[in-house]
Amino acid sequence: LLVSAVGNVVLTGVFFVLGRRGAAR
Repeated sequence: LLVSAVGNVVLTGVFFVLGRRGAAR
């Protein structure tokens, strides 16, 4: 469960950063 939660948070952070960069462009 811990690994799943951590992976979920990491994916969310990655998508957030990508979305930010995409919006910047």
